[in-house]
Amino acid sequence: MGDVQGLLAEIYTDDYYLHVCGGYHEFLAGGISPRLLRAIDLADLQSGMRVLDVGSGRGELANKCVEAGCQVWGIDYSSTALEFSSPGSMRADASDHANHPNFLRMNGIHLGFPAASFDRVFLIGIIEPLTDDELGATSSEARRVLLGADLWGTVDIPYTKPSVGRELAR
Repeated sequence: MGDVQGLLAEIYTDDYYLHVCGGYHEFLAGGISPRLLRAIDLADLQSGMRVLDVGSGRGELANKCVEAGCQVWGIDYSSTALEFSSPGSMRADASDHANHPNFLRMNGIHLGFPAASFDRVFLIGIIEPLTDDELGATSSEARRVLLGADLWGTVDIPYTKPSVGRELAR
């Protein structure tokens, strides 16, 4: 599966997810940020679709996709993120895809799924911690596992301090 650890995985602490990461106010109130709701709306999800959330963070998007009737996998290279990803959803039995997202520790540059496995792939908020090579590899992997020609995702402005974020000159 390759290296799970990402370039800046050490910045993803409890404090980051509770006080810095975008949408933390909504998360702490039990909700979901407008940017994630907008991404879900644009994806035109249909019940039964298979969805992959690359860089799933606290799991809000993955959980909302399950509410839409999708079978969902959320991956993140941060073990802290996975602790926030609805602890009740993290099970040894990953066969119950219909009622809970399946959260896995994985790096997007080596997706451990067969080609054409997903109807939708979300790449939300993953630009800032990736090198150009990692971003290219992650994009290629997302296209590989996507069923069909569309790649769903957004490019986000960095949420962390400028010293941690990268210029987005693409």
